[in-house]
Amino acid sequence: MLNFNPQWRLQAPPNDELHHGEIPFEAAEDFVQLVRTIAQVEMRKSIWECFKRRFSGPASREFWPSSTTDFAEQDGRDYILSAVANPPLFIEAFYEGWMNAQRQRPDHIPDPVEAINRILVRYRIGYHLAPPSLELIGNAPQLVTVTVPERTLEENALLTVRSSLERAATHLDRGENRAAVMESLWLLDTVSTVFSGLDLPEGRVDGIYFKTIIHDLRRLQTDGALPQVVRWMDTMYGYLSSPGGGQIRHGMNLRDDIQLNRNEARLYCNLIRSYVEYLLGEHERLTAGAPGNRVDLLN
Repeated sequence: MLNFNPQWRLQAPPNDELHHGEIPFEAAEDFVQLVRTIAQVEMRKSIWECFKRRFSGPASREFWPSSTTDFAEQDGRDYILSAVANPPLFIEAFYEGWMNAQRQRPDHIPDPVEAINRILVRYRIGYHLAPPSLELIGNAPQLVTVTVPERTLEENALLTVRSSLERAATHLDRGENRAAVMESLWLLDTVSTVFSGLDLPEGRVDGIYFKTIIHDLRRLQTDGALPQVVRWMDTMYGYLSSPGGGQIRHGMNLRDDIQLNRNEARLYCNLIRSYVEYLLGEHERLTAGAPGNRVDLLN
């Protein structure tokens, strides 16, 4: 992490003629082009993943490895262009992403400081990078003091979801296929509990864990896509749990010696991620207008 005013991590200085509060779009595209200049090697995908991982926070995106090299570049550019609202975090993410890539290819990737500062000067962005510090140039308007409240239950729940998704992605990135799927299943179990105790027009969800909760949902919601989707979830969950199936949750059959490969792990993780997002969206829909039931995990 770079050394700079810690208040900037919560809110960048207000924007002015020196762009203290925003990275111009053209400058962000120049930063993207810088990455392209060092990603013309056999490690192109892994280099873009370095930048995606570092920009996921400033861009308010969940990090998830891309399936192909071209998608990694496309996603990386999108992450970078989505992080322009906070220049200090943008510069820090770019510098650290570059340094991570440099550690992979120290013989190929040069020091980035001079190139970064050239872009900052070219576009009159009021910062100067002098590792380990990021220095302010000119006098930025004073920030209004922000009092940060303690995290609410909903914010803690959102943090749990994001952290679990990131852990699963990290396991996949390291080739830890079984651990990635287990983490994803744990998240599916966890998210399903938001429905426990939910009062619906057709009755109350009395289940307290995944299997009983989704069975209640299927029983109480007979119209629309929800009954079919929870049936798919139940089938996948049962397969991954069985020692005679996916062999993830309740142990594996040693006589079969079936090894989970990366392609299968990515499929299961992506399916579960989709189911998690769907469940959160359905919870929001079903609890609309019922504040006592609602858990706003998506906002």
